[in-house]
Amino acid sequence: MSAPDVIEDRRTILLALAEDARRQAAEAAADIETLKSQLVGDASADANAEYQAALDRLAAAHETRVEVEAALERLATGSYGVCQVCGDQIPAERLDLRPQTPTCVGCS
Repeated sequence: MSAPDVIEDRRTILLALAEDARRQAAEAAADIETLKSQLVGDASADANAEYQAALDRLAAAHETRVEVEAALERLATGSYGVCQVCGDQIPAERLDLRPQTPTCVGCS
């Protein structure tokens, strides 16, 4: 596969991850709104745990979106696949597993 093909494949994967994170964030936000109204009448540990889980899902989705947007920027500027700490190339296997990663295994 040529370098432009690899870059386009990575872009496609990153855009799909970004879309998935947007969907997850929207679902978590909707759950939070639903759970807020339920918490008014039910202050049980289960209700609080569900609310906290939805907040955690929203935070994780936001973090993923930030990471993916940064990876897309690195892709656009030609620094994608280069460790942001040590400057070494990030192995393709690591990028296959975590395409948005900004660091090699040694620096993570």
